[in-house]
Amino acid sequence: MNKQAQPPVAGGPGNITRNETAQHLGNVTARVPEAPVAGVISAKWKKHIGSARIVWSRFSEEELLNTGGQVDTLTGMVQERYALSVEEAGRRVRNFLQQYKL
Repeated sequence: MNKQAQPPVAGGPGNITRNETAQHLGNVTARVPEAPVAGVISAKWKKHIGSARIVWSRFSEEELLNTGGQVDTLTGMVQERYALSVEEAGRRVRNFLQQYKL
């Protein structure tokens, strides 16, 4: 994760707040957390196996549990089992993760 320099906080040099500094610099952007593209899904994965089975009925509960919460593994399985492109399988997995806040 890349860390960017943070503008000074109130009470810091010059008593400029973060918002004032960002506006002054024209650097006003909202940070939106991204869904995980790779890596391990949160610990909530096991709680949502039933929902995943509804979405991807061609998988058994055991198969989904065996992914170990690995996003890349799940994406590959969805791609293969549903004969989808990598992009489409990734989109479907991301949508599921966002829907269930994983």
